[in-house]
Amino acid sequence: MPSFDKDGWKQAYTRFREDSLRFPVLLDGQLFLVRIGRATLGWRDSDDILVSFTALVDGKATPIAGVYVEKQRIGPKSITVR
Repeated sequence: MPSFDKDGWKQAYTRFREDSLRFPVLLDGQLFLVRIGRATLGWRDSDDILVSFTALVDGKATPIAGVYVEKQRIGPKSITVR
């Protein structure tokens, strides 16, 4: 599992939920297993997303990259009341 570069309390969210997606991706002739899903810590699920890239190196699954995508929580752009 790649280490996801996060600050503060989010450092603990390095696991994927069970329903995360896994699929192969071919980039520049190199085959990667990509996993995308919500971050979780025990029974606590986050709205944030984890993305990891794993490759076969010397016959072993090796973490190559990991990204922690924080969901931006913003209000509505505008509200009109008539």
